[in-house]
Amino acid sequence: MSLRINLLQKACSLIAFSIILSCSEQKTQKEPESGNQELIELVQKDQKMRSGDMSEMDAGQDFEHRKRVLELLAQGKITTPKDKLNAALILQHTNLGYCEDRLISESVDNYLLGSMLSKDAYENGLEDAKTMYAANLDRFLWLTQGIQKYGTQKVYVEEADDFYWVPIDTLTTDEERMHYGISPLKELLQQTPMNPYPQN
Repeated sequence: MSLRINLLQKACSLIAFSIILSCSEQKTQKEPESGNQELIELVQKDQKMRSGDMSEMDAGQDFEHRKRVLELLAQGKITTPKDKLNAALILQHTNLGYCEDRLISESVDNYLLGSMLSKDAYENGLEDAKTMYAANLDRFLWLTQGIQKYGTQKVYVEEADDFYWVPIDTLTTDEERMHYGISPLKELLQQTPMNPYPQN
C-alpha cells in the first residue's frame, strides 16, 4: 500500500508541479511578499464562514472561491509563497458529500494541487505551509486510496457515534511526520483510534 501511495504521489506531483512552474514563469513583475490582496480577502471570507456559527457556511460561495483561485493560478497571479499557501487553504475546502453512503469530494484533484502549492511555499521559506501540505496530501490519498500518509484526517463513524482517524500508513516514519508538523503515530493513536470499520 505504501509503495502504491508513493508511486501515485510521484506521478501526480510531476503533473501538478508542471502547472505551478508554468504559472510562476508567467509572472511579469515582482509582487510583494505579503501576496495577492484578492487571495488574502478570499481567505478572510473563507475563515469568517468557518468561525462561530456554522450556519454561515455557504457551499456556493466556497465554489466561487475555488473557481477564482483556479483562475488566478491560470493567469499566473499566484506567485509568492504566501499566495500559494492561501490558495491551498481555499482548495482544501473543496466540498465533501455522500453518494450511496460513501463520502466523496467534488474534486479530489483540488487537494493534490493544494498539497503541491503548499509544498512549494514551504520549500521557498514559508514554514507555516508545511502542515497544510500534509493535510492536503492526506485528504487526497484518503479520498482516492482510502489511506492517509501522515495522520491529519479524521472521519465521523456513525456506527460508533464518534470520530476516528482515517487509516494511517504505518510505514511513514515519525521523523517524516514531525518534519511536517505532525505528531508521532503513537501520540496520534493515543488521542484518537484508527477507524476499525470497513470503508464503503
